[in-house]
Amino acid sequence: MAQMQSGDTVIIANGDWTAYPAMGIDSSGHLPPSGTSLSNITTIRAETDWGVKLPWLSDQGKGRSYVTIRGFIFAGDYGSMLYAWNYSKIIRCGFMAPKGRSSPLALSGYSSYILVEECIAWGGGRYKFLDYRGNHNIFRRNVARHDWYKGKDGWYGQESNFRGYGTHDSIWQNNIAIDSDREQYQ
Repeated sequence: MAQMQSGDTVIIANGDWTAYPAMGIDSSGHLPPSGTSLSNITTIRAETDWGVKLPWLSDQGKGRSYVTIRGFIFAGDYGSMLYAWNYSKIIRCGFMAPKGRSSPLALSGYSSYILVEECIAWGGGRYKFLDYRGNHNIFRRNVARHDWYKGKDGWYGQESNFRGYGTHDSIWQNNIAIDSDREQYQ
């Protein structure tokens, strides 16, 4: 990913890559470059949808524009955060945060014009899908499972599956919330 040019596509082979931290899409040299327009979008995708498990998706405040992320399961302990991303797509991804305090997927820091479509979020965290101070983001046909996590130093319980926090003109369409698979969390 560090060798990508704007507008390139990288396809990651099917498999569980969570034991390899360098396979995460993160700010340590593994973020895709921004594309230059919707017709020149940079893409990172799984060989087949749901066939690739990566350790995380987190940009730590770097931001990106004109990027598509498709078909991954992100299984990081504390969830995935995209800060100040614009004109991008997150499609058919799974987000699991077994120890998360905030959210398995958080669009944060004024992200705008992001499409999050046909994604699944479960595990720990107060909000499964969080749009924090976003602008014109679209969350369509996503599924959130109502799990929560009680940490050793306190309760990080579920508050909402879909949360717009200080957002402006974001849209939530045809999303589904389901009970946990664990009776004690339902």
